[in-house]
Amino acid sequence: MKLARILFSLAAMIAVSACATPFQVAEVRDVLDAPSPTVGTPFSKALFDEYKEATRHEALDEYEWRHAHGFAVKAAKAATGEEPPPENPADWDIPAPLKPDLAAAHQALTEDFALGARQRLPAESAKAQVSLDCWIEEAAEGETNPACRQVFAVTEPKLKPPAPPPPAPVAEPAPPPSPAQPLVVTFAFGRADISASAMQNLHEAASALKAAKPATIRVHGFTDSVGSPKANKALSERRAKAVADQLAKLGVTGMTVEITGFGLDRPAVPTKPNVKGPRNRRAEVTWESRR
Repeated sequence: MKLARILFSLAAMIAVSACATPFQVAEVRDVLDAPSPTVGTPFSKALFDEYKEATRHEALDEYEWRHAHGFAVKAAKAATGEEPPPENPADWDIPAPLKPDLAAAHQALTEDFALGARQRLPAESAKAQVSLDCWIEEAAEGETNPACRQVFAVTEPKLKPPAPPPPAPVAEPAPPPSPAQPLVVTFAFGRADISASAMQNLHEAASALKAAKPATIRVHGFTDSVGSPKANKALSERRAKAVADQLAKLGVTGMTVEITGFGLDRPAVPTKPNVKGPRNRRAEVTWESRR
């Protein structure tokens, strides 16, 4: 019985040595016996765990000690805090029909890592890398659909960066507040020209009118009680027209504008005849909003 055990051990050693050197076998066993590392990044630590599991599977489940050694080498690097890169299929002798899918997978993983996947999802990134290495190794032996390919297909899409949030809706600017009606423009005695202070009021009114686009604008002119009704009628019309013309210059166009002069009728402040009334020398602007 003792002789049988010795012969069996020798046969096992010969079988192993046909695939891996004693030194490689020793490195594999060192990795299998190694504890999880305490140094390195979350990604390098996750790499160690994944490469160690791949080493164990190849050595103890598949009896592929040479393959196990390839994973063990990377596990040993990860144990020191290094982050060994994934295998590049271009560096392997892979059957031509299998190259395109592997090249695309390698490119996708490279882009994921460049976009921060190793920092955001270290465990998933490590699993994707080791499954790609496994897929490449199996493809080099002619395997068309190894299990590790399926692992990669499930894991890699999780590494994509989250989609950016949609842009915040841009609030439409609120229209300028509509000035109180009527908008009143006052004039000097006997004059129809618009003063600087009145011009400021017209600028504000023009902004509101252009935003509101009313159906109709009415401009009414008035005078005080000094002078004849005929002269005051003409003066009130000039005042109304001066305001309407200035609004047009400020861009208030494309609307119906009604211009009317009322002379000394309809005073804002009733007075006796021939009394100067500053508040009565005016033009009033009113409008109707579109429905």
